[in-house]
Amino acid sequence: MRRAWTLILFALALLAVGAAAASSGTEPFRILANIYSVGASDATVFLIGTPKGIVLLDTGAPGEYEKIRANIAKLGFDYYGIRIIILSQADREHAGNLAQIRRETGARLMVSEADVPLLAAGGPFARVDVDQQLREGDRVTIGGLLFTAHIAPGDTKGCTTWTTQVRWERKPYDVVFAGCHPQNAAPLKSIKSDIFLGARGSYFGLEKKYARRHEKSNPFIDPDAFRKFIDEAPRH
Repeated sequence: MRRAWTLILFALALLAVGAAAASSGTEPFRILANIYSVGASDATVFLIGTPKGIVLLDTGAPGEYEKIRANIAKLGFDYYGIRIIILSQADREHAGNLAQIRRETGARLMVSEADVPLLAAGGPFARVDVDQQLREGDRVTIGGLLFTAHIAPGDTKGCTTWTTQVRWERKPYDVVFAGCHPQNAAPLKSIKSDIFLGARGSYFGLEKKYARRHEKSNPFIDPDAFRKFIDEAPRH
């Protein structure tokens, strides 16, 4: 009898894990306008569609390649339409599939200057060459969309917070993609944000917002979220 109860409890635990995974936002979905989530774990991957091709922000950890590529296809995008890859930080979880995706799609890779040595060295991920090295305030443009790089060292020296603006239902929305918890948050405090996203889902409450994504009011429109993230950032 005790063994039977043990097996039942184990089965319930597995179901709970499965339910959590299903609600975690690892399935692809539209966040707002032309911004989509295509990641496979808490280490996010964002697809931004433009008339001139796809921008991919981060590439996930090794082992997540097939899931990420499948997610892109589920949304109806052509994987080979990736034209630009930008990065939050050059570590295993965010650059794990960088070399393969760049090789297969021919996308241009644009990364902060301070993180280039990490990509050149490889190690926890395949080494990769960079097409353009970025400094504070540099911009990446494609298809009428503009991304601005804000270099804010944290997990890596070149950790990058990206900003852009999209339009949805005739309204402009300022979007922030936080690269990491910065060592010095002061330079980021002036950034205006209507939609706060980040290199980790835990930064911006992905699971809870994903669960509410069908509500009339888009849960990702949260003007106070980025400032709260900055104010609560761990002090190094």
